[in-house]
Amino acid sequence: MSEEKNEFPTKWLNKLPESIKDSVGSMSDDEIKERLIDIEKAISQFEKDMEKDEKLAAAKQLVKEMKEAYTIPIKEHQIMIKFLVWNLEQRGQ
Repeated sequence: MSEEKNEFPTKWLNKLPESIKDSVGSMSDDEIKERLIDIEKAISQFEKDMEKDEKLAAAKQLVKEMKEAYTIPIKEHQIMIKFLVWNLEQRGQ
């Protein structure tokens, strides 16, 4: 069994605002829980705002349409591969 490190991953720690790193040590469990709820509410609001953003939706649609020139043939070729492999399997290969 491998030993588990009791450290927060550095890759995430480096992205945290200094204010939260500095204050968490002096926060009570209830304050931490309250902060978690506030952050979840903020994320929910950001997601709602993102869904309502018409410019973002238009950009996503444009990207989707532009990618179709590539994604449709890729899917078709993947299906051809599956069909050919299936045929080989049916022949005992």
